[in-house]
Amino acid sequence: MTGKGALILVCRSEQLDHFGWFARRLHAQLTADGQIDITILEISSSVQLQEILFTCPTPHNVSEIHLFAEFRNERLWVDQFAGEYLAPDAIDPLASAQPSSLAIASYSPNATCKIWFWSDGDRAQEGGPGFAILKGFEESFGHRCSFLPIGQLKQQSPQPAASQKQDFDRSSVTIDARSKVTTQAPRSHFRVNGSLGKCAAALVGVGLIYTFLIDSELDYSGSFDEVVAYQDTSYDIDKITAQMEDKSGEMSAHTWIYDRKKWEYEWFLADEWLAAADRELSQAAEIPGGGRWGLIYNQLLEKNQDRLTSVARSLKRAADKQGYDRYELASLTLAFVQHIPYRIPSNDLGLMTPPTTLSKRWGDCDTKSLLYVLVMQQLGFDVSLFVSGRYRHAMAGVNINAMGTSMGHRGRKYYFAETTTPGHRIGQLSTGSTMWWSLIPLTNSAADEV
Repeated sequence: MTGKGALILVCRSEQLDHFGWFARRLHAQLTADGQIDITILEISSSVQLQEILFTCPTPHNVSEIHLFAEFRNERLWVDQFAGEYLAPDAIDPLASAQPSSLAIASYSPNATCKIWFWSDGDRAQEGGPGFAILKGFEESFGHRCSFLPIGQLKQQSPQPAASQKQDFDRSSVTIDARSKVTTQAPRSHFRVNGSLGKCAAALVGVGLIYTFLIDSELDYSGSFDEVVAYQDTSYDIDKITAQMEDKSGEMSAHTWIYDRKKWEYEWFLADEWLAAADRELSQAAEIPGGGRWGLIYNQLLEKNQDRLTSVARSLKRAADKQGYDRYELASLTLAFVQHIPYRIPSNDLGLMTPPTTLSKRWGDCDTKSLLYVLVMQQLGFDVSLFVSGRYRHAMAGVNINAMGTSMGHRGRKYYFAETTTPGHRIGQLSTGSTMWWSLIPLTNSAADEV
């Protein structure tokens, strides 16, 4: 890090208001990289955003600009509630030459602007933001720009030092949109600024489609003391394919951290399974009705029930060898699923089957939760699924002796299990209140132990 400071700009939208974890995650990441001067601004108008990108509004120099925004209906939303959005062809080139009251410090000559986006899965195009959009922003503001999905922050989880973690409180980044720009000298060099007044503007939006594959490997250095390795052998594969005419397949390699150990596993996936899973997913998409998701999830779990038995058995053998109890086995399995990178599937359901998820090594919230509950069913656990329309999110549920947040169903208590964020423990709910979550019972959630 250069030490020249960072500026975080947070646009307003319904989706970003529901997901507040990204500010904490980015702050922790920048701090872990040695950054000490960080300013956060809430953006409430496109004119305000333009002026900020032209002139540095912080009391310190800035070499990194991080912009959080939602892309929906082919628009970069600056303030969704006020109907404010931005496009390169609507940027006023004369604004850069006008004197600004915001100019407090300066941008580095090589300042970069990372646009962290959330997309609702609009698939009108393929390939993400076009080169013209990037070039338009770069030419207008003079910063090198790049687009990154917010989900990528979930794959990078540096923990701030104890004192920094205590100082960074959620309330400290709740910014009054009505206030003028103010700068306070907070603890741990963390600055929070209020936003400027709103200014209405009707602008043409930009299109962005969430089709990035977050395939960057996690940095495991210094996070483990030993390596636990496993690979399906030829004996295992012969047993798996004994009743198959087509015995071809692939090995799927996965690496994750749990209990100060680096787990390096490779499982066999039969081509026959993957082909059948694709057909079954297409059939599930034809299920009618607004309440079809419970049927879809249960149908896919039932059809894939016996296809990941080797995954469950290998995890169970390792847990027994390590002396793990049932809670630790459930946590080991959760860590395995959490490490899989986040990406939203681009099919009609926005969903993949567990074998396909294992093969592609990526998935979104309900895709990864489906994989987790399937393996957990094979391990004999009583599990469920949680969905939230308000948060547009899904999690798994585990009926287990744990602590934290749970929901009851027919006398059983299911603890939330977040499958998209590495490090989240069973029972840790960081996305909203339970009042906005619904539990989907699974018809075969208490399978026999393997």
